[in-house]
Amino acid sequence: MCLRSENSSARPCFFTSPSEEPTLSHEVQVKERNVCIGKAVMYFVCQLLGACLGVAMARGTTPHSEQIGQINYLHNGESIARGFFLEFWLTSILCFVYLMTTEERNKSSFMAPLPIGFTLFSCHLFATRYTNSSINPARAFATSLVSRRFTDEHWIYWFGPFGGGIVAAALYIFFCYFDFDIVTAANKAQLRAEAAAAPGDIVKVDVVSASAASSSIGGLAINPSAETLITTRVA
Repeated sequence: MCLRSENSSARPCFFTSPSEEPTLSHEVQVKERNVCIGKAVMYFVCQLLGACLGVAMARGTTPHSEQIGQINYLHNGESIARGFFLEFWLTSILCFVYLMTTEERNKSSFMAPLPIGFTLFSCHLFATRYTNSSINPARAFATSLVSRRFTDEHWIYWFGPFGGGIVAAALYIFFCYFDFDIVTAANKAQLRAEAAAAPGDIVKVDVVSASAASSSIGGLAINPSAETLITTRVA
């Protein structure tokens, strides 16, 4: 069963790139306003099973004396409210960085793993001493299940990250509402055209619909999902 917004782009019904974290899969669905319930459940179950298998293998190959901090729990005097919002905001930061570096295609897209990795590292570095830094419901569930120990505050490791993912997707949609991606692409097209134009030529950049500019010579597709083209011309 698929729930799809009429304004959603003509893309696959679900996020099909590799995703080991339910929060990222969830936020991409929210961002696309395009939900496939069947595939969402399949991804979610597979992510939980994969996390449980990984934790079980790690636990089985680690000496019992070294099994410290196996589950996510609040410590160092962290309250439930602070722990919840810590997981909430750190997950929203990670998800927003993920969207901005992977959904906006440009020459630096191949570098996306670096900012995502550094963001994840920074989040764990900051939150480990307070919540044992989950920002991944599958990880929190797997460690508790394999260890057969669920704490009273286990719920914050579910609602916090999922809430943060929704906020990140909403913020990204808010940015797209003002066409920041098209404006950025138009500025880049202007600079490229001016560099290639003859001295004295005045270069103008037009942002038009794809259907209206389908016959334009030299039209450059910038945002196919929004059906926009950016064309350059010499006045």
